[in-house]
Amino acid sequence: MSPAKWLPLSLPGALYVLFAGLSLLVARDKTLASFELALIVQLFLIHLYILGTVRTRADVLYIIVFILIALFFESLIIFALRFIGTTVKVAGITGRVFDTRVSGTVGSPNNAGAFIVLSLGPALGLLLARVNKAYGWLAALAFACGAIALIFTLSRGGWLAFAVFLSFFSLLALQRGWLSGRVVAVLAIVALVLFIALNQVIITRLTADDQGAAESRIPLMQIAWRMIRDRPILGVGLNNGPILLPSYITPDMGDIWVYGVHNKYLAVWSETGPGGLLAFLWFLIATLRRGWRSFRAGDPLLSPVALGLVTAVLGHMVHMMFDTFRDRPNTQLLWFYAALIAAIYLMSHGRESTQDASA
Repeated sequence: MSPAKWLPLSLPGALYVLFAGLSLLVARDKTLASFELALIVQLFLIHLYILGTVRTRADVLYIIVFILIALFFESLIIFALRFIGTTVKVAGITGRVFDTRVSGTVGSPNNAGAFIVLSLGPALGLLLARVNKAYGWLAALAFACGAIALIFTLSRGGWLAFAVFLSFFSLLALQRGWLSGRVVAVLAIVALVLFIALNQVIITRLTADDQGAAESRIPLMQIAWRMIRDRPILGVGLNNGPILLPSYITPDMGDIWVYGVHNKYLAVWSETGPGGLLAFLWFLIATLRRGWRSFRAGDPLLSPVALGLVTAVLGHMVHMMFDTFRDRPNTQLLWFYAALIAAIYLMSHGRESTQDASA
C-alpha cells in the first residue's frame, strides 16, 4: 500500500507529538519531560508501523488472537494472585496485590482494569465475526476470564469503562442484527449469576469507605485548572505537572494528596497547552470516526472487530477522566488500537478516496 494512502491518517498523532515536543521549551525539569516525550515518540512509531504493515484480514486476525492470548494469561495471573493474596516476584516479573486489589503484572489496579477493558473489546468483536469455531471459543474463554479478572482489580473506573463499552457494543450489535434478543437475555443471565456469586466483592467496593480516594481527585483537578490559567500557551511542560503541583497548593485546600492530576485530558492541557489538548482530542475522535465507518462497512470479519475495538476505546476515554494513564501498557495499547482501527478502515473502504482520512 502506498504511503500516500495511510500516512495522512497519522496526522493527528504527529501533531500531538509536535505539541508535546514544544512543551519541552517551557519545562522546568527537561529530563522528566524528555522521558515522557521518548515514550510518546515510541508510541507514534508503533502507530506508523501498524499503519504501514497491516494489509490483510489475516493480519488483523493474527493480532487479535495474540491480544486474546495475552488477556487470558493475564487473567490467570490475577486469579492466582487473588488466591495467594500477596505480591509475587518471579524472574524479574512482579505480580502485584494492593491490600484486596489485584493488578497482575500491568501496574496499578486501575491500570490493570483499563488494560482488561481494552482487551475485552476485540474478544467480543471476534465472537460476532464469521470465523471458525476455534477462534470463537478462544474469544469466549478470554472474555469470560477477563470479565472476572476485572472484578478482582476493584477498579471502579474500569467497571465504568466496561459498562460504557458493553452498552454501546450491545446496542450497535443489536441494531445491525448481530445479536438476537435471546443472546442478550443469556448474557444478562450470565452477568446476573456472576454478580450474585461476587456481589460481596462488588458491593463492598462501591459502598465501603474509600478513605477519600475519590474526593482527593477534586483538588488535583482544581490545581490543573490553575496551571492552565497560569501557563495558557504551552503549558507547564510534559511530565512536569506532578513536580510543580505543590507550588499551586493554597492554604484553603488544607492537607491534600499530592499526586498527578487524575484526569488525562486536564493533564494533557496543563502540560502541553491548548494545542496539545486539541491534537489529543483530534487523535481520539478520528479513531472513533474511523472505527464507526469500519463498523458500518459491513465486512463479516472487520466490522465486528472494529465495533469491539472502537467501543472499548470509547469506554477507555471515559476512564481517562478519572485517572492519570502515563504508564506504557495502556497508552501503548491505545495508540496500537488507533493504528489498527485506521488499518481496518483502509481495508474496509478499499480504494475509496482518502480525502477525509485524516478527519
